Amino acid sequence: MAHIPQAVLARFLTVLVGLVLRSRGKVRDTYDLPGFPEYMLVVASNRISVFDFVLNALVPQKGEILNALNIFWRIHFKGKFRSDLVAFGSDIDQYLPKALQGNIELWKTAVVVKKIDVIPIEGIVRGYITGGAIKEYNKQKGVRPRVVFNTEMSEGLTDGSPLESPWFTPTTKAEVGHDMPIAAKVVREKYGADFENMCVLLYKEAAVYALERDIILADTKFEGDEDGLLGDEWLTPDSSRYWERKAYDLAKAKGKLPASLDKQFVRNLLEEILKGLGPDNPADLARADVLAVSDEAIRMTTAIYRYIFWRLTGLTLEQFQRQFMGVQIEDRKLKIEVVVGSRSDLTQILDGWDFLKKSGHSFNVSVLSCHRNADVLPSVVADKLSKADRIIACAGKAAALPGILKSQLSLLGYSDIPVIGVALEGDTHKADQAAILSIEELPEQ
Repeated sequence: MAHIPQAVLARFLTVLVGLVLRSRGKVRDTYDLPGFPEYMLVVASNRISVFDFVLNALVPQKGEILNALNIFWRIHFKGKFRSDLVAFGSDIDQYLPKALQGNIELWKTAVVVKKIDVIPIEGIVRGYITGGAIKEYNKQKGVRPRVVFNTEMSEGLTDGSPLESPWFTPTTKAEVGHDMPIAAKVVREKYGADFENMCVLLYKEAAVYALERDIILADTKFEGDEDGLLGDEWLTPDSSRYWERKAYDLAKAKGKLPASLDKQFVRNLLEEILKGLGPDNPADLARADVLAVSDEAIRMTTAIYRYIFWRLTGLTLEQFQRQFMGVQIEDRKLKIEVVVGSRSDLTQILDGWDFLKKSGHSFNVSVLSCHRNADVLPSVVADKLSKADRIIACAGKAAALPGILKSQLSLLGYSDIPVIGVALEGDTHKADQAAILSIEELPEQ
């Protein structure tokens, strides 16, 4: 059983009447199913783990997103790759005790899978060198050849460099403590080549699919049996590193990496705090158990996970749950704040106004100039705009409004609220260009 902070268990503990808990992982709980000894129920929770520590936090909808994306990939690759999936969504009821049937929360977060003999190996596949791999690479500056994870590497690689072909870098799967690198040759000798081959092939197929949607699948990890039947989770933001292609191209041109569309956001926040701590040390576990994760970070994680789900599937979470999982759930309704810098700007947003009226989302339009109303702007942001799900800031000429609103929100701990800048038409071409550049050329954009 994974170590879970007591505060997390007290807030969210899955108790399924009539089922016996088989194991509790960092994020997923598994249960035996009476009458179906060859199957088990896997429930994805809202827990989040980084660096082998389960954090004292719950991320709303995370379990639903992981479960739905896992189902999506298995549907997408059905017929190409063998899967352990037996039933999902409302279909899991046929394997559940009567008392648990019709449980919509279970439909959204659980699947029935075949029990397989999982080998104690994490099948990591990399298409780009980053994370722990680039750290090892950089440690060997001046060494020829550089050997990273038992593999000779070419010179000239930087963080985020694409590799010539997918790189299989397996690790052990530790019950306690950190996973350790193991040579791919050793894995092949002990378990055969099928597991490695399936990991690499599934990565390649998924990477092509993602790139068609302008998403880069930088790396991922799998679990499975000796015969190459892959189980557990496939290609989720918990097990994979995703980048937006355009953001990657812009960042690499500046010698940087783009923001990841996965749990790297939380890793970055806690890396220095957890550095040197080990999950096999009781004192370190106790320290990690009480680490605070800000509400802002939790909201941002939910937003990132929902976004990558939409980019990969083309559907919102709720649309997928309705169409594929038999879950009758309404679309998420957003609260949108539209802000213009001047009353004279209102005529330019009439089409957008009509669109929002038809969208079903709640919206409000305000006039707020960051120049003329500088005295009240901070209070408007704190009292009103910080309650929004999305902000659309429309301005012309030197359009400072979007950037100012974003900076004010960030100061208050609401950097997770997206501010969409809209450049309005001016009297001259120069004014039009100024408005566009004031938004597009904001630092860190």
